[in-house]
Amino acid sequence: MTEIFGTTENNETVSIYKLRNENTRLSFLNLGCIIQKWETKDGNGNFDDIVTGFENVADYEQKSQYFGCVVGRFANRIGGGKFCLNGKEYNLFINNGPNSLHGGQIGWSKKIWNVENFSENAITFTLISPHLDEGYPCEVKASVTYTLLENSLEIQYTAKNLSETDSTPINMTNHTYFNLGGHQNWTTLDKHTASLTSDKFLQVDANLIPTGEIISEPGMDLTVGKKLTPEVLSATNGNNGFDHCFVFKNENSSEIKQVAEITHENGRKLVVSTDAPGAQFYTGNFLRGQTGKEHVAYIRQSGFCVETQAFPDAPNKPSFPSCIIGPNAEYRHRTIFKF
Repeated sequence: MTEIFGTTENNETVSIYKLRNENTRLSFLNLGCIIQKWETKDGNGNFDDIVTGFENVADYEQKSQYFGCVVGRFANRIGGGKFCLNGKEYNLFINNGPNSLHGGQIGWSKKIWNVENFSENAITFTLISPHLDEGYPCEVKASVTYTLLENSLEIQYTAKNLSETDSTPINMTNHTYFNLGGHQNWTTLDKHTASLTSDKFLQVDANLIPTGEIISEPGMDLTVGKKLTPEVLSATNGNNGFDHCFVFKNENSSEIKQVAEITHENGRKLVVSTDAPGAQFYTGNFLRGQTGKEHVAYIRQSGFCVETQAFPDAPNKPSFPSCIIGPNAEYRHRTIFKF
């Protein structure tokens, strides 16, 4: 099912595309590949929308904090907004303190994507990113395929470097904020229990850029599962909730592995699996209380993200798993959200 959702301030048409089965109802926008609505059943079989979002384009343009979108060309932060590659220094748009975040001023999250395939259970979005788009080298063709299975959503990211001679960094992820209480019971995260399969995370400096050190701390250990109470969130590294890239064993980059499980007292459970080396676990510490769908206020620490990805600032950290895609080479990354 396809409908017109609205028009951007640049007079671009935004369409909405819907996938459905007996367990899940999903709506996507061609603006930033946004997951606009995600309805699942609780333990009593009741449907509710469990993700942040808006009912019109203007709100996405003015109030969104990357709600539901795909971010790129490089997800997360690049320190100082620059890196060296191909014998050159590339300067990016600075939009997060001294850093470049989630692709810059007009990253892939703010672009209108093309729809190449739309079937009963899947949709594929594509985008051509030109050479020096937001400062990044090489022309790239990016693709995102959402596939709705019986009780899960699989996301397949690909990006082909179209340059014959140069390389470029690529790091794609989806930035959906979840609250498994749903919009009928959208409160802080107290009723959620989170567990991660690793207690190791990237230490960061005052500007939230990785120092290169991989550490673990008692307040950050979710391997046994903890309720996301104010006490737990204030005992984290930095004392402001989770906003950290956790590190997962990745001996075989094509292997899908479970990285997170989050449950709610109402019976909903989300299991996240990926082939990415890391995942930014974020507890919505900077949500501003903006009013979204069903007149719900998305207050601080009322939504969480599991952003599967390469390590932040990887272009400047030779010790990190490489995110550099060579001439005519292809980036691939797969993540499964299972309920």
